[in-house]
Amino acid sequence: MKNLHNPFKTESKITRSNTETANAFLSPDDAAAYVALLEEQKPPEEEGSFLGNFEMSAEQQQAVEKRSEKPWDRGRMLDWAINIGFSEEWFDKTFNKNKNGTWFAPNGLDLEKLDIRTLPKGITEIHGELKLGTTSAEHLNLPEGLQKLYLNSLTSAKHLNLPEGLQELHLSSLTSLDGIQLPSIITGEWWMWKITKKQFDALNYTGKITGRINLSDGII
Repeated sequence: MKNLHNPFKTESKITRSNTETANAFLSPDDAAAYVALLEEQKPPEEEGSFLGNFEMSAEQQQAVEKRSEKPWDRGRMLDWAINIGFSEEWFDKTFNKNKNGTWFAPNGLDLEKLDIRTLPKGITEIHGELKLGTTSAEHLNLPEGLQKLYLNSLTSAKHLNLPEGLQELHLSSLTSLDGIQLPSIITGEWWMWKITKKQFDALNYTGKITGRINLSDGII
């Protein structure tokens, strides 16, 4: 028997509003930013998106991140410091605020006892030494202009992108350089006590070395 189309049957695919879709997949801040972005981009007659087919383009992702990024005011910076185990007194002694609203550590930043690899984006400068106790460089963000870096607990160089102008580097636990990104010029004094000359040569580094690299079996 031939199947007949039922004109009263509704489609099983349910359309949700952009707000419902965003809230189902994103954090509240990102959801609000995404909906605002769509309101600017979509034609007036465009309907909401299907909940099961949610995706963002790379351009939309960047725009959402920019919109949802909150300023790193004193309250937000202080919350970060307290969440990692420090006091308000420590925060006030450690950080100063720039005129443009960003923060800097005038006397360095010692987080060597903590497994922290991602610093707040509000910290744009660290004068002196930066000491981190992380074992992995994944998601590690280092401020531009950093002069002295201690990563003595680091066990993997993957994702480690060393900034230009670094004058002093300490990597006492690292046994492999696989995945490391070196600056175009190596200056100052570097210590990599468990790395051999053969391992460094295997990088086929094409930059310029004006400083000194201390390795387990000699100096470059």
